[in-house]
Amino acid sequence: LFNNASAGTMVDNGGRTANTLASLNPNDIESLVVLKDAASTAIYGSRGANGVVLITTKGGVAGSPIWSSAPKFELRTQMGVSGYAYNNLLQGLSGEQYHDYYIEARVNDGMSVSDAEADYLNQWPISQGVSNDWRDLMTRNGVTKQVDLSATGGNDRFTYFISGGLMDQEGNIYEQFFKRYSSRINLTARLTDKFTVANNLSVARTTQNGVADGSAWASVGYMVAFMPPVVPIKDEDGFWYHRHTNVMGANHPLGNLYENPQNRETSRVIENLSGTYQFTDDLTFASTWSFDLYNIYDYVYWNPFFGDGRNSGGEFDDSRVNNLNWQGTQTLSYQRLFSDIHNVDAVIGYEESQNDRKRTNVWGEGFAHPDLKQGTSAAITEGTSTFDEYSFRSYFTRVNYDFDRTYFVSASFRRDGSSRFGPDKRWGNFWALGGGITLTNMSFMQDFGVFDYL
Repeated sequence: LFNNASAGTMVDNGGRTANTLASLNPNDIESLVVLKDAASTAIYGSRGANGVVLITTKGGVAGSPIWSSAPKFELRTQMGVSGYAYNNLLQGLSGEQYHDYYIEARVNDGMSVSDAEADYLNQWPISQGVSNDWRDLMTRNGVTKQVDLSATGGNDRFTYFISGGLMDQEGNIYEQFFKRYSSRINLTARLTDKFTVANNLSVARTTQNGVADGSAWASVGYMVAFMPPVVPIKDEDGFWYHRHTNVMGANHPLGNLYENPQNRETSRVIENLSGTYQFTDDLTFASTWSFDLYNIYDYVYWNPFFGDGRNSGGEFDDSRVNNLNWQGTQTLSYQRLFSDIHNVDAVIGYEESQNDRKRTNVWGEGFAHPDLKQGTSAAITEGTSTFDEYSFRSYFTRVNYDFDRTYFVSASFRRDGSSRFGPDKRWGNFWALGGGITLTNMSFMQDFGVFDYL
């Protein structure tokens, strides 16, 4: 949660997930707070069940406006290198060792040595002298580069923060990468002594190429651990070797990286508009409206020569998601200090949100030519198109009290209603009670002089 319409960080896209926080530039973050206890997360209701992370992005500071002679600009560049910390663990066999174990296994199974050698040559006809360390061949030291330019400033009535950034990251596996282009404009205007408006707008586009993981034959981890070191990299014609049709689905550790891309493109726009009116020094009304629009395009290709596409002339999976999420929150807050020792902080609010998502997915196989890798050059085998929408409605309140900043009591209540459930099971209640004490304010703790604050 970072004060916008998105209630989560993961988006389901046809069995794959997208981390929506990948569009956020870390250099735009002012602070990050993790709410860990039930008393603090209960106010977020059902959507706080897995914990709450509050991310606040940078804002302007009072000073010179951008059109004056002294705006504050900041240019930040970063570069880093990453590598695998494996320390030679899971070291695979050499080609010679694999040959010896291969022969030994078949002799133990009843073959003669000559028959075992013949079987080996039949399985690996051009493996003479081949000894591939797939981990070293598939991995590299990844390089990350990032450039950010920002401007900040304002005066006692208007503040701004404007930024633009570029991130280019190479993965530790060849052909794996992530790129992000991002920009942000955060504006705050105090129109009167009582009324303040703010507008935060961010735009980002990311592109990336991933690899198969988990326990699939095409998984990088599986091939590093189990692909025989005697599988040649190229055949006599200079193409990726693919005659090992009875070994790990005929996948090729390096060929998969270069010939089977798993591309994702994401575009995202987040708009937050808020207004705050201060009736008195104690009583404030706030209205916040957030809009989160993102598009995700996934394209996965399996070549027709080796791996999962070898028996179908090549395959593809084309998936697109368009999602709009909006949220409106209205709150009335009261805060007052009585007699310099009794502090009361209370809020009551109403919140409503809706999510609309369109998803299309097309699968196909049988490409007309190996050089034609887009879905228009293959036969469509299946397609789906879905549209779903759901909405949330919530009422909530919270009261905090402390006595002389020493004894603390808090109580919160929230009632959530979701359209995803039937009318009889649509609403749920979430409440919490909490208490605390500042021990260092107690006389017996002050005698120790060990802790500044506890």
